[in-house]
Amino acid sequence: MDLRSDPPLHRHQRRLSLLSTAVGNWTILSSARLALRPLAASDHEAVEGFSTEWRLAADPRDAKPPGRGESVADWLREVETSRARGECLTYAIERRPENEFVGTISLRFADAEPVGEIGYWIGRAFQRHGYATEAVDCVLRYAFDVLKLDEVRAATAAGNLPSINLLRKIGMTEGECPDSAARDIRVWSMRRMRRMAGTAPVAALSTATRPAAKSHP
Repeated sequence: MDLRSDPPLHRHQRRLSLLSTAVGNWTILSSARLALRPLAASDHEAVEGFSTEWRLAADPRDAKPPGRGESVADWLREVETSRARGECLTYAIERRPENEFVGTISLRFADAEPVGEIGYWIGRAFQRHGYATEAVDCVLRYAFDVLKLDEVRAATAAGNLPSINLLRKIGMTEGECPDSAARDIRVWSMRRMRRMAGTAPVAALSTATRPAAKSHP
């Protein structure tokens, strides 16, 4: 998770930085009900609409951008810069066919090794519909089948039971991460060899250039 309000976890994440194949990656992913497209500055209004509930979330370690107004724009610029550098791919999660913004999901890369770390947020109004599970599964398939990562990890606060249950459900196992000595952080992982057999290939639309900006009502 992108939990920058938690200093130990943020230090852990700073060690996950670069994968050359992800530099400038504007691939759009899709699943049965969702489209995952690169989060962009044009999503300012949609992101700010979620920012209040993110700030007021019961678990302060949950993934969230900074507060309101210009700080959201700053966060979105950082998202785009990280994508351009190949440090992290952050997607807007949209429900099809209406293209309704329901949350975000990211895949941050390790330095000089084929390892990623996943983080996500689903808006409160869209929770308990299986969107998080579907989005995580979509990103995992892309990470293993296309980017050929050897391992994908996720870090959760020890008390974040919904995320813990989701990660268990999709087949991640809990273990120690050599990069993190953080207390109250639980680290989960899945290796490509353990990925469930029979999973359909992820639908991906590769875009050679930046996609057109989207507007949100």
